[in-house]
Amino acid sequence: MTEKQEFPYTFEIYCQNHPEKFEKRTQPAKKALYGLGAVACILLVIFPHVVPVLPLWLIRAAAVLGALFCLLAAYVSGENYYNKLSGGKIKRIGLKKFDRVNTDATEIVQAFHRHDFDFLADAAESDNEPLQLYVYEDAAGKEFYLQLRAYVSSSEFRGITDVVTVSGREYDEYKSVIKSIHPVKE
Repeated sequence: MTEKQEFPYTFEIYCQNHPEKFEKRTQPAKKALYGLGAVACILLVIFPHVVPVLPLWLIRAAAVLGALFCLLAAYVSGENYYNKLSGGKIKRIGLKKFDRVNTDATEIVQAFHRHDFDFLADAAESDNEPLQLYVYEDAAGKEFYLQLRAYVSSSEFRGITDVVTVSGREYDEYKSVIKSIHPVKE
């Protein structure tokens, strides 16, 4: 009988499970800026005649949408994970979706475990695929965090490997290869 091993569903859960190394910090200035934007939009809803160029209904509609956006952004943004040891912000720098037609999932997992980042970088990719490689970086601490996630059912997407940390000499050796793994555009 084989025991099913549990891996973190996401990198954020991995960070929560390792409070000795990671902490979540809030950026109050960012939240305040979005809050001020929401207040300005609410004032435009109440006093749309301040902008005399456009019809009042259009100003109100845009202000309502702007207020909703700013409130959502204030709620969601401004919180990031940081490495306690280095003080570096953890950023997602890559997301690769492996092409299941031209690549074998078992081969991808084996390459991941043996740290064959050249193979992972060169493997075929496609949009909306079930096997995905997430890459995070702490540039200040010179560490990469990588995890394979997959759809294990039609509605469940979770980690299928533990988070691998690449640091030290390995960080310097594989930095350009790992950063080339389908970089996230900011």
